[in-house]
Amino acid sequence: MHKNKRVSPNLHFSKEIELFLNSPSRSIETVKEFEEKIVNTQGAKWGVSVNSCTSGLMAALLAAGIERGDEVIIPPISWPQTYFPAFFLGANLRTVDLNPHWPVMSPDMIKKVISSRTKAVISVGLWGFPTGLKEINDICKEKGIFHILDAAQLFNAMPDSRGIGNLADLVVLSFSSTKRNYGLGEGGMVLGNSRIMKDRILFVTQHPYRIHSEINNFDLLQENYGFNFNFRLNPIAGIIGLNQLSNNGSSNYLRKENINFVLQTILKYEIEQLGPPNRLYPTKPNKTSILINTKELSQISVRNLIKDLDKGGLWARRCPYRLVTDISMKNSEKPFPWYKNVIENSAKSQLRQNLPWAKYWKHNLLIISSMN
Repeated sequence: MHKNKRVSPNLHFSKEIELFLNSPSRSIETVKEFEEKIVNTQGAKWGVSVNSCTSGLMAALLAAGIERGDEVIIPPISWPQTYFPAFFLGANLRTVDLNPHWPVMSPDMIKKVISSRTKAVISVGLWGFPTGLKEINDICKEKGIFHILDAAQLFNAMPDSRGIGNLADLVVLSFSSTKRNYGLGEGGMVLGNSRIMKDRILFVTQHPYRIHSEINNFDLLQENYGFNFNFRLNPIAGIIGLNQLSNNGSSNYLRKENINFVLQTILKYEIEQLGPPNRLYPTKPNKTSILINTKELSQISVRNLIKDLDKGGLWARRCPYRLVTDISMKNSEKPFPWYKNVIENSAKSQLRQNLPWAKYWKHNLLIISSMN
């Protein structure tokens, strides 16, 4: 039997890593270099890296001044961590149904439900599609409402070179290895354009060494000294990120032959690829996903379609996310003491409402992506 061997000290990057572990200033500069390269492609003025998209969303809500009882509008379907920071802060959550023609929050419905109590809107770019987000951002600007975009699946998935840094007041990215558009293993980033917001995000998320070297707002430092979450990105992830950028990112993109295979396959089932309901963005697939409405197919036909796509090296699955209404009811008796805050306030929130189009898309949507 072979004994476990210690890792060789001569591995690639070993000298750099040793320097980073012993030099806070050098590690911070490397992380800032990574941030700058991301910002330069996304149309934002700044970016602050964090250890996860969830941490970034929590920091964004704290920077926006969200507190217990504030009304926050959220989508009815997403990864649970889209909602969790707002739940945890005790916000009064209000869901808005999806567009009947496309699985994104309806901008028209958002406009109708915004009131004097509304402090923020959290939108999400699921499966890499930005459709409707510009309209939502315009509504928030018009109404003076803070807009936070969960762009965990949107970053680096656009079909052209346009960035996403101007689609919200704060845009939160994910670099998790589970993302098919840009996996680094871990981490995320908050993008923005307001200097005040940058100082707040830095204060909430970074090591004191960086906080004191970058924040010039003396009042912010004095009034909140010592209270932050230290959500900073591991500098080694920053090194990996720089390496990924130099290699043009992900290999999980849909290739032309993938797209042609999908279009030929669904033609046999007499269904069509979904196209956005407006023309602000292309109807062609983005780099990572194609969406199909299976409403006209039987369950057997859907299963056969998934098998046919699998033979072509494509991954097809139903919408994997539960409705937020189901999440709040399902988790009503968890053992964590802090969960009481979540449940008590969600009971007051306007979550338990009829969401016909969210249920429609949950049942009928098929997401297709590359298996690579």
